[in-house]
Amino acid sequence: GAEIYKHALALTNRIYLTVVHQNYEADAFFPALEKDEWKEVAKEYHQADEKNNVAYTFSTLERL
Repeated sequence: GAEIYKHALALTNRIYLTVVHQNYEADAFFPALEKDEWKEVAKEYHQADEKNNVAYTFSTLERL
């Protein structure tokens, strides 16, 4: 997982990123993004509800 993300990131101009506001045990992580390379162009926060029991944020990032 993490290696695929790392290699694909070099070819990417837009990222649709979902951040789940809950901690989980995991062994693969998305690489850190350089703040000077990406601009957040949209952001939607969603509270936990009857459909999704965990809050999350959906962001769209574009390469500068």
